[in-house]
Amino acid sequence: MWVSFMSCVSVILLNMYTSKSEFASQPDPVMSVSVGDNVILRCFILNNYDDPVVWYKQTSGQQPSIVALVQMVKYVENPDFYNEFKSQKRFTIEKANGMCHLKITNVTASDEGMYYCGGKNYEIFFAGGTYLNLKGLQNTQHELYVSVLQRPASVSVHSGDTVMLMCSVLSERTSEDIRMFWFRSDSGKSVPQIIYTYNQSDQCEIDSATQNCTNNLYKDIVSQTDAGMYYCALITCGKILFGNGTKIHVEKSVESIVIILGVLLGFCVVVIIAQAVSYHKKARHYYNRENVQDTDKHHPSSQDCDALHYAAPHFKEGKNRRMRRKEAPQDSVYSQLNYLRVTDHTIFE
Repeated sequence: MWVSFMSCVSVILLNMYTSKSEFASQPDPVMSVSVGDNVILRCFILNNYDDPVVWYKQTSGQQPSIVALVQMVKYVENPDFYNEFKSQKRFTIEKANGMCHLKITNVTASDEGMYYCGGKNYEIFFAGGTYLNLKGLQNTQHELYVSVLQRPASVSVHSGDTVMLMCSVLSERTSEDIRMFWFRSDSGKSVPQIIYTYNQSDQCEIDSATQNCTNNLYKDIVSQTDAGMYYCALITCGKILFGNGTKIHVEKSVESIVIILGVLLGFCVVVIIAQAVSYHKKARHYYNRENVQDTDKHHPSSQDCDALHYAAPHFKEGKNRRMRRKEAPQDSVYSQLNYLRVTDHTIFE
């Protein structure tokens, strides 16, 4: 029983991690819905991709069957449905540039399975696939209703923290035929990994009033690689049930190198400000000195104003004409006059 369980789980995980294509992607590895719900299975493709896109469905133990063929060119609107999906109006296609989604309305138990979108671009390619899981399971033989509930839906943590993931199996009565496991998926970036398995009998807390089995997974967050979707799943009565999943988001912590760079940046800012202040002081000092020199040029001091002034004395002519005729050519005699500047008055000596 346990060997078949692990084989079945391995097949599902391998189906969820098919060869990753750069042309198409399915971001939801698992979609959990209830009977009667509406669901959209998302498929994203490259922009301006105009070749046909194909949707396939695969159930356990069955060969893949084609659901629809979608022409991505604008002038072809209606897709072609095949097999049993041709007569069912519950399946529709929502297409646009860069997307080709499969919508299922009024989900039934027969819709459970693995859905792939793919196409052809020089070679056939497929996205990672989406497993459509039903939240409630009814065992027709024992009329046993079982469902899986996970809490919380999402959580944000830092590297080094420990997070608790809760998984509850809701059942009308206890069943020994239950095996539970945890696995992590990071949207196709790496192979989904089974991180924990256990038996109900020795590792499950059973509520006697509600007959619910609760298992808590304590996960140590080491780095960003621990981020992703964590799913709780169980196998019972030949069926595999998935929880709704818990998304762990690892927030980036401030590393020491960032702190060092911040301190260096602050030091550089201080140095730049100091240099700017010093330059401003020097420029102001130079400007003041230039103003002083200009003032000295326009307003000389008293020491610099000592100058020689010469005056030519004129003598009145005498009445002796004989002496006037004998005079030599007229000479000019200058007398030195000094003046001192005292406040605003000039004194001649």
